[in-house]
Amino acid sequence: MFTPRETQCIQLMCQQYSAKMIADELGISPKTAENYIYNSIKKSKSLNRVGLVIYAVKHGIYKVEIMSKKPKTYSKDQLIDAMNAYNADVVKNPEKYSEITSDRTCAEIQVETLISFIN
Repeated sequence: MFTPRETQCIQLMCQQYSAKMIADELGISPKTAENYIYNSIKKSKSLNRVGLVIYAVKHGIYKVEIMSKKPKTYSKDQLIDAMNAYNADVVKNPEKYSEITSDRTCAEIQVETLISFIN
């Protein structure tokens, strides 16, 4: 029903991309991106972009990830023990904690490391 380009535009739109952002991502003009979106709205018989997003989710064009499990919780004592172990490890192995990548913040790395000390 949708062309491959229309499908790409729909999937990006479901991720809150604007027409300009879609155009930049796909290397097309913003007007072309708007045309793909407009054609997709018509083909899906939606009234607007929101309707198209709903259509995309209902028809499997865009898959929404839903957490099926309740996030794990930790007791205060577990967190304190993990923080103490983490601090001791930082002192013992500073090189292990010296690198921070552009994709992950220091806080993300610390939380991940703390959880590893609990488990």
